[in-house]
Amino acid sequence: MLPEALSALAAAGGTAVVSAMATDTWESVKAGLGRMFGRGDGARAAATEHRLERAKAELAVLSGVELERAGDAQAAAWRTRLADLLEDHPEVADQVRTMIAQVQASKATVTAGDHAVAVGGDVTMEATGGGVAAVMIEGSVLTNRPPSPGPDRA
Repeated sequence: MLPEALSALAAAGGTAVVSAMATDTWESVKAGLGRMFGRGDGARAAATEHRLERAKAELAVLSGVELERAGDAQAAAWRTRLADLLEDHPEVADQVRTMIAQVQASKATVTAGDHAVAVGGDVTMEATGGGVAAVMIEGSVLTNRPPSPGPDRA
């Protein structure tokens, strides 16, 4: 039976595998998992990478509740695979921890292009002084901002 610490590591790893599918580190994570599961056997490594690509393709066409359910199912499947690997080869625990840290670090990176805003957490938007706060605006926005008081408008 797998020790509790390794079982928790497998659970975190399964979640990280699914999370990695939507990050810039996907190729690196996929290759690393191929090496871990391949254990020096190129065919096994390639089979693992192929399985990972199939899982990613399955999730890529889904959205909403379907995506969430399928993602949970994939995370559970990879948790089981990682638990089996860790039970047979506990020495890969550090590699699993490194993979999890790599995925978590990639999720913390937020970038945006020209005229865009990217946020890596909660957002509070507030419009003041006749301004407009919006997530996205397509087209023109006109506000009927009252004139500022001046010497002749006192």
